[in-house]
Formats: sequence, C-alpha cells, structure tokens
Amino acid sequence: MATTFQLRVWTRFLAPREDVWALKTDAAAIEAEFRPWMSFCLPKGDELARALGGAAPVDLPCTLRIGRVLPIAWPARLESAVLHESFRDTSTNALYSRFEHDHLFEVTPDGCRYIDSVTFTSTSPAQKWFAIATQRLFQHRHTVAAKRLPTDPQATAISVLRVLVEEEAA
Repeated sequence: MATTFQLRVWTRFLAPREDVWALKTDAAAIEAEFRPWMSFCLPKGDELARALGGAAPVDLPCTLRIGRVLPIAWPARLESAVLHESFRDTSTNALYSRFEHDHLFEVTPDGCRYIDSVTFTSTSPAQKWFAIATQRLFQHRHTVAAKRLPTDPQATAISVLRVLVEEEAA
C-alpha cells in the first residue's frame, strides 16, 4: 500500500517578502537549487511569471534529470498564485503518483519566512527511503537559496517529515 508523506521545510530570510518572492519564483534560481545532483528545467520565457501573476491554472512542462540519467518528464500544473503570498503546483509523474507543493511567504518582524509544504506519494517501492531523499533535496534547495539572500542561520532549512494518516488524507 502506498504511503503519503507530508513534508514542511522552512527558512527565515532576513529580507523583505518581495525579495524572497523574486528569488523563489525566478526560473534560473529555481534551477540552480537542484544542482549539482539534479537538473530541473522550467519552460523558458515569461510563462512562469505570467502564471504567477494570476493567470493560473497553467500547465508547465518541466523536466527533471538525476545525474546523467535520462530526463524524467515533470508535467507541473500551477494551480493558484497570490502575488507575494503563496502559490501551489501539482504533478503526477514517474517518481510521484501524488505531488502537491504549496509555497508560502509569511511576513516576519525581520523579513519573511518561506515555507515549502509538500504532500507526496512516491511510486518507488522503497517509500521511506524516497521520502527521506525528498526531504534532503528540499533542505538542499533551502541551503542554496540561503546563499542568495541573508537568513537566520538557526532557522535555515528546518524540516519536518511525517506520514499522513488515512483520516488526514481524506
């Protein structure tokens, strides 16, 4: 039976919410967060910016490549976006039978707390291992983003991974 996981990873940026939004919605910055182990390619042009500006839902054909392995199609759907506050994308692909990703931008007295909240079900039979690998990937992404804007070192890439029980999933 497939297990659904809930992952939350957050970082407290010591920068205005608009600056964190600009960083976390920039295609080149997003792609850089996956390196050096993976590459993630977003559509070129202004499609992402247009969708984040309120034109959602929009389908975004992305590609993930792990190491030198053949590319994996990542058909993302930007479900919703509220400028400088949040956006949500979803995908079903070869790695995840369920992938729901909420990006949240919360104003704090000294900047902005950025939160990745991801609900996912892996297609891998090694689900626990895959869930931990997913957690490590998001921690890595936060660590890379923290090199672009100042953060509180004690509140960078903080994560919680848990199994989503059936009653919660319903």
